[in-house]
Amino acid sequence: MNDSGRIPVCGMISRYNDTSLPEGPDTLPRLMRAILTRRLLVQGFIVTDHGARLSTFLSDMSDWLKSGKIRYREDITEGLENAVPAFPRFASRREYRQVSHPSITGAVDRSISD
Repeated sequence: MNDSGRIPVCGMISRYNDTSLPEGPDTLPRLMRAILTRRLLVQGFIVTDHGARLSTFLSDMSDWLKSGKIRYREDITEGLENAVPAFPRFASRREYRQVSHPSITGAVDRSISD
């Protein structure tokens, strides 16, 4: 982390139902020291914090996509069993650093028919 860096914090869904601390060493003191000595700004945010801006965003984004100012690319990997082998493809692309969630329809279809 660079000095005076900013760290956005979001996505704690995997911890919502925790009733105790995770096992293992307590790394909080080391983390707090790094925040202090590097003068880091750590700020939490929730997507609903920006709900009032949603309609403007949707309108602007729609215009940008139609005009070609913003382009998107999809790379779909079918089946949860193929998710892990697909990750190196994403990591190797400098211009495309987005990890997509794998489709689980194949796995669901198989479990229903079994």
